[in-house]
Amino acid sequence: MARLSLLTLAMLLSGATSARAANEPDESEARAIALALALGGTAKVDEKLDEIARVAVKLPAASDAALLRLCKMPSVGSLEIFDATKCGEAGFAALKELPDLQTLSLGKCPLTDKSATALGTLRTLNALYIGESKLTDTTFAHFKKLVNLKVLDISDSALTDKSATVLVGFKKLEELNLSKTKFADAGVVALKELEKLRLLKLNQSNATRKGIDAIEAARGKDLTVRW
Repeated sequence: MARLSLLTLAMLLSGATSARAANEPDESEARAIALALALGGTAKVDEKLDEIARVAVKLPAASDAALLRLCKMPSVGSLEIFDATKCGEAGFAALKELPDLQTLSLGKCPLTDKSATALGTLRTLNALYIGESKLTDTTFAHFKKLVNLKVLDISDSALTDKSATVLVGFKKLEELNLSKTKFADAGVVALKELEKLRLLKLNQSNATRKGIDAIEAARGKDLTVRW
């Protein structure tokens, strides 16, 4: 076996060093990670996030006070709260101070009109997970400006076909979870306008075979429907 030249070896070592360095937090990221730990959660640098804000934070639970502290960390690009029961309008409104928040996941979070209005200002989001939020058509209407969404989970809610008028405005949407909603055939067929949609989940919704066949006929193999 031919020996590696010194130059080749140096290049390999340099690449490995660079790879390690890419995962290391800078000063701003380190502060965000330290705060997440102080709040009882975890955090890490996630290279899948945009470079400008690549800290992914996970909290078992949070309150408005915690969000008010976290919003001062601009390097946070992803936030997941497993139990957001104690989060409200003030905390959600503060999140708009995170200039490059890309992903938001809120568990156990019944949304009011006011808190939905606050979340509806987070236009940098490209992924939003708010299953079990008990959304209604009225509260969901506050999200109409979140036009950069690519992934949306609004499962286990009271949404009906009326919300299709908001959903069709999300032209970048690629994945949509409407499981355990009241979405029926009319709303499902309306979603054919989402040309980039690749995955649609309708488990335990009001959709029937008729609606599924209609959207599959319109979109063909470009769309996978699960129900």
